[in-house]
Amino acid sequence: MKEFLSTVFIISILSGILESLTHQSVKNSTRALIGIVTLFLLLNPIRETFLGVDFSDMTLPTLPDSEISEEYSGYVREAFESGIAMAVADRFGLDESNIRVKVTGFDGQMMRAESIRISLSGVAALSDYRAIRDYINNMKIGECTVETDIG
Repeated sequence: MKEFLSTVFIISILSGILESLTHQSVKNSTRALIGIVTLFLLLNPIRETFLGVDFSDMTLPTLPDSEISEEYSGYVREAFESGIAMAVADRFGLDESNIRVKVTGFDGQMMRAESIRISLSGVAALSDYRAIRDYINNMKIGECTVETDIG
């Protein structure tokens, strides 16, 4: 560490001397050049440190797709359903608690479902179900049907 700090000190002194010796007309380009050389000299020890380490035997663990899909498919499907409910609530100014979404044939890789069933209750049951159906169908994430639950 002591050698590195002495190197930084010497480079700083030499940079200052070189800058003061340059002509005024090339001052900006000289500053840029001195800055690049200084940066290179300061980063060189870091580069040498990492070149001494062999990263070739380091690998990241991977899980087969089947393990991931089995363990997390329920969470992903619930998030998908929740996202649809949030999108409908936001788009049509409805309370999300009045919207229930159920998907069948869910594909977590493609984030699509064969069918999406939306049930509207409470005040949301009075909204335009066709507009909600068309909104979800235009997303092309699955065939949507909308039901109203009055009572």
